[in-house]
Amino acid sequence: MLVITRRSSFYDKFRSYTIYVNGEKYAKIGNNSKTEIDLPVGEYEIYISIDWCKSNKLSINIEENQNIYLECYPRKKGKFPLKKIFSFLNNADDYIVLDWDITI
Repeated sequence: MLVITRRSSFYDKFRSYTIYVNGEKYAKIGNNSKTEIDLPVGEYEIYISIDWCKSNKLSINIEENQNIYLECYPRKKGKFPLKKIFSFLNNADDYIVLDWDITI
């Protein structure tokens, strides 16, 4: 099973992110929430997007009776919201962080 947690954040607070598994839309995740996706054993490429902006891609391998924990959150590029809003123009593929959840 794949478990993705989205941290609470001011940025994109009222919008959901789309979770992609092997390039296909698979689920949505809201601010400060968790989504569980039951995937069969195998290798997958995961990324998350909102509009035309997206996260890095992670390759995962799910084995029998294994849970994979990931977390996502918007990348903060400065203290001022306007700076954040315009920063995605230069880094649309770097807007969201997708990483292993090491708090589990």
